[in-house]
Amino acid sequence: MTRRLPQWTQLAALAVFILALGYLAWLGWGLLPGNQKAEDGFNGERALSWAQAQCELGPRPAGSEEAVMAGDMIIKQLDDLGWTTRVQKFDYEGVPLRNIVAMTG
Repeated sequence: MTRRLPQWTQLAALAVFILALGYLAWLGWGLLPGNQKAEDGFNGERALSWAQAQCELGPRPAGSEEAVMAGDMIIKQLDDLGWTTRVQKFDYEGVPLRNIVAMTG
């Protein structure tokens, strides 16, 4: 004689299985290519043009006018994309520096 599980145990196991399957489907949904916003996503051409613009400034040693210009370019690009930027200015061994903090959402 075989021993069967109670009906409520079978139903609970089925419910757990369905919930796990639903959770995995939900996770996978975000990985589908058609599910991403192209305008908000990474744009390789745009990134390359920004890198080229920074390189055109030449060397950017800490505290130099070129470093300030590069930071200003980064802040403008982030602002144009709708990010909120905050600058933390400080001196290190007599050199004026700054951190650029950007937040979205």
